[in-house]
Amino acid sequence: TAAKLRAAAGLAHLDGGKYKLTALKLTNMKLEIGKENNQPVMKNIHPDELLFGEVIAPHDIATYGGLCALATFDRQELASKVMEEVAFKQFLELVPDTREIISHFYHSRYSQCLAIMDKIKGDLLLDIHFSRHVEKLYTMIRNKALVQYFTPFASVSMATMAEAFSTTVQDLQAELAELIMKKEIKARIDSHNKIIYARYADAEVSTFHRALQTGKEYERQTTALLLRLDLIRNDLSIKANRVPGPPRGDRDED
Repeated sequence: TAAKLRAAAGLAHLDGGKYKLTALKLTNMKLEIGKENNQPVMKNIHPDELLFGEVIAPHDIATYGGLCALATFDRQELASKVMEEVAFKQFLELVPDTREIISHFYHSRYSQCLAIMDKIKGDLLLDIHFSRHVEKLYTMIRNKALVQYFTPFASVSMATMAEAFSTTVQDLQAELAELIMKKEIKARIDSHNKIIYARYADAEVSTFHRALQTGKEYERQTTALLLRLDLIRNDLSIKANRVPGPPRGDRDED
């Protein structure tokens, strides 16, 4: 069935480390047990009745799809494909921890989000399909949370930020430094005062300088053109002086 194919494709993408494709496939799954009048039947059913149960368990769809979506979807995608997607929300109801992780992340409650992630990490590391992806996905989600936390501010106290992420200022500084080097955060760190400052490219100044340079070039070309027209109008021209050489017959022969 189509449901089994989507489930199998989701697992295949997960195995290949293609997390966004995994999320797209699994968040598109539906709780359906059959059709009536060629229309899918959508209702609350026992997980054992699902058509794709032979391929993947429904609570795994919620966990794999939810965490992969959290790591790779932007805020708009997370809202439309996860938070507001009625079909996928039915899966999330089967796994309250995953549902709460996504909700806390979406509403910028990062400390609560990461605390629940830590709580379920041991079980995920024992999962036959998901275990080797846990560390990478957890790092992606944490880095994304750090970026989203900092983005609205011009400057942030690292002590405040460390408290929000349940870590030390020293460890947070190392994380932020790595994100800055990867260009995931445009910022600079004041190590002495423990403050991180945003670096904004001044678009207005940059545009002004480009416009000024273009104007100067246009003025130079226009002046040169007017001078040339003036010379032509007055029948004036400048010819290069030729340096006379020796008579052709007087040249030394080799």
